[in-house]
Amino acid sequence: MSKGKEIILCMMAIIIILPSSSVKAEYITDTRETLRGMKDILVVVKIAHQEAQEHGLARDTIQKDVVSQLEHAGIGVIPLKAFPTLNPYLFIEAKTSRSEPDLFTYSLLVAFKQLVYLGSNPDLSFDAITWSKVTAGTAQAKELGTAVRSSIKNSVDIFLKDYLVVNPKNDSASQSMKSNSPSSEGDEKSKIHITDRRGERWDITQAVSIGFKPENFQFGLGRDAIRPLDNTFLKNDTSKTPSDLRIIGISGDSDAQAYSIPKLTGHEIANTTIGSEPIAAAY
Repeated sequence: MSKGKEIILCMMAIIIILPSSSVKAEYITDTRETLRGMKDILVVVKIAHQEAQEHGLARDTIQKDVVSQLEHAGIGVIPLKAFPTLNPYLFIEAKTSRSEPDLFTYSLLVAFKQLVYLGSNPDLSFDAITWSKVTAGTAQAKELGTAVRSSIKNSVDIFLKDYLVVNPKNDSASQSMKSNSPSSEGDEKSKIHITDRRGERWDITQAVSIGFKPENFQFGLGRDAIRPLDNTFLKNDTSKTPSDLRIIGISGDSDAQAYSIPKLTGHEIANTTIGSEPIAAAY
């Protein structure tokens, strides 16, 4: 876990979504409301690094995946050739970097962009993100494409659930999406939620009822943001291991394993078994 401190500087502006020039301005706190009334959507995918595409992370494949998800949910998709336009669009960006010879780290952005007007100057309009979800993780080179596609699918599923809350449909596809939601829209309004750094919403109603403050929950990295180590990272050859390397060791009746502190610093936890016993090593 990082020992340093992180300083975040924020600049805030109230933005107002105006589907037409005669709509009354409204300050929106629930980002789902910015999706209300949206019909046909454009999908734009950006893969930041060529090396990632060489390891199975193809832009066209992700484009087809996302378009299929939207169409299955009953949302119309505008042909990509219409970009750039003023149409609202779902933007997917994947950034990757090689952290080890066979290991990549990745960060993913799934964001809904549309034309907005500045509250302090309604004559000024610009393209802005009004809903987003950020995901980060690690994957072995041979699994990079599969890991990223799966993570993007999960983020788009969350987008669709939020979209269908404010744009309810009667078809079977949207009903299927709603059936996977933890509660009805009415129940959701009575609960208290916070959003982590990856855009996932968490129900903290019970915690607040016993005295916890919502602002103390806002800074988590989110579910599965850091990939734990597993047995695929273990090596039997220790001939090149420095004698002064700091490790966490685990031993049993007939087996022993060791994890280096530098490796655990990046992953924070290792899951394994000694004999038949499940073991977790954390740093």
